[in-house]
Amino acid sequence: MNEFVQKQTLAGLERFEQEVQKSAKDPKDAEAIHDLRVSMRRFSQCIEMFAGFIDPAAVGKVQKKMKRLMNRCGAVRNCDITLDLLKVVKVADDSRSVRAVTKQRDDAEQALTKQLKRWSGKELKKDWSEKLFVDHDGDLNLDPDLRTWTKEWFARGRLAAAPGSTHHAMHQFRLEVKRFRYTIELLQPFYGTHAAEPIIEGLRELQTCLGEMNDCVSALDLLEDFPKPSRAIRKLLTQREQAIRSLWKEKFGVRRQTEWISIFSATAKPSPAQRPSRKPAASSRKKAAAMSAA
Repeated sequence: MNEFVQKQTLAGLERFEQEVQKSAKDPKDAEAIHDLRVSMRRFSQCIEMFAGFIDPAAVGKVQKKMKRLMNRCGAVRNCDITLDLLKVVKVADDSRSVRAVTKQRDDAEQALTKQLKRWSGKELKKDWSEKLFVDHDGDLNLDPDLRTWTKEWFARGRLAAAPGSTHHAMHQFRLEVKRFRYTIELLQPFYGTHAAEPIIEGLRELQTCLGEMNDCVSALDLLEDFPKPSRAIRKLLTQREQAIRSLWKEKFGVRRQTEWISIFSATAKPSPAQRPSRKPAASSRKKAAAMSAA
């Protein structure tokens, strides 16, 4: 089992290192910045999921180092999202709002570029892997049973998709969707591609829908001094909120919950000798949420 954990962790660390190098070469590439943020989230979820196999002190240090980079990336990404939405609502490229957000993007890019230069000179996979893995007396068992988390996840989803739910509640559920999806992808070998892929695809669709809603919220934060484009984006936000509720009602009912629990039950272990938590502790979840929200 230690071999499986190391393989998954090193793969996530290698992807993160590759995305750092790619973004450092061209910080203007919005897609590269997005991919870097995703690689950090995935790696963060990986080391939290495998907490029982990894040195907790090293995990805390790694998370702390990544958080500042995530914040820098988030500042750039929010500007990119806002500029894209201004195009969607047909705001002219020479408008005051576009010029203001472009200037903010340039400032954020400069700060990110400085940090990426420092990161790109590091051998992350070599340095961090030596610190993360610890020796254990005997074998640890990894529990792939996600039945309890699935029930909790659907309960949170029903609240987030309910009429009157706040943007904050939807955003928090969006973070939970990411963590749930990344965990299932990490443990996919336990369930098999045929069984797990429909679940992953459903989560991916829901995550996209929630992300589009959150893009509007992030853009409104940057456009509070520009009433006209803000009104257009609020209208779009209302439409995207409704799209989330419609998608949830259509594809995430009681029957879907039962199907997912059945899949996870197939690999459940009734009494493992020792198993790390399948979800991070409360303090770790708060750190992960802060990182993902950046």
